[in-house]
Amino acid sequence: MKTSFPAGTVLFISIWLASFVYFALLSFFVIGENVSLSIVAQQVLLFLVPALLYAFYAYNDFWNDLGLKNAGKISDHSWFIFLYLLAVPLVGSLYNFSETLPFPASWVEASKQSSAFIEEYLFGLLSDGKAQSLLFALLIMAVLPAICEEILFRGVIQTNIVKRTGQIHLAVWLSAIFFSAIHFEILGFFSRILLGAVFGYSFVLTKSLWVPIILHFLNNAIIVIFYFSYLNGLTDANPMAPASSAPIWLIITCVIAGFLVFRYVLMRRHCGLDPQSHR
Repeated sequence: MKTSFPAGTVLFISIWLASFVYFALLSFFVIGENVSLSIVAQQVLLFLVPALLYAFYAYNDFWNDLGLKNAGKISDHSWFIFLYLLAVPLVGSLYNFSETLPFPASWVEASKQSSAFIEEYLFGLLSDGKAQSLLFALLIMAVLPAICEEILFRGVIQTNIVKRTGQIHLAVWLSAIFFSAIHFEILGFFSRILLGAVFGYSFVLTKSLWVPIILHFLNNAIIVIFYFSYLNGLTDANPMAPASSAPIWLIITCVIAGFLVFRYVLMRRHCGLDPQSHR
């Protein structure tokens, strides 16, 4: 690292605040009510640009420290895709569990309005049934967030916490919490933390940011593709509608299987969670 922890923190906050001000001005004077352009500007200006600028000034090896130099092995991608699929039932159940918690009514209402807004936006994009509309939605809702958010939360935030503290588990879970909190959607808070942890450990064990980028893309793309299928009569299941929790036997099975897969990947890497191997 080229900067100390205090200097690096001040540098990142300064870059992010400057990007935020530019985003706010752009939204007010240029973007207006164009939702697609607003999403692109938000992802690029609030996530991607601050992360890249910080990495350029603070990292000794820009591409390698960000994790973009190593594409990762096909087997790495396969095992973590499997681990992600095992986490899906628990993610859904955590969302349903969150609905039972005594959050302030205003937070819950804001969360539901956010979900309704996203569904309305996707409906406007996908209801015509055109392939180009699906591709555009995938670009906006899956490709862009996967790249921009993973570069910031795993490539910069998680990497910096590891390098500053040497605590990999702390780095993974803290970055997952930040990742979830930035979405400002309380009902999905715990489920996104779990997803963020899966993304984070995939980066730790493969040293390739492309693995969590692909996992993040799959997570978002599956929803877009299924909603496109639902709107155009290809399936009766609406992925945007509230779903019932998975049966307890399935959750237990997925947790056990996920733990075994994680341990297998860990042993296969022959490195354990040694902070020295990530400096």
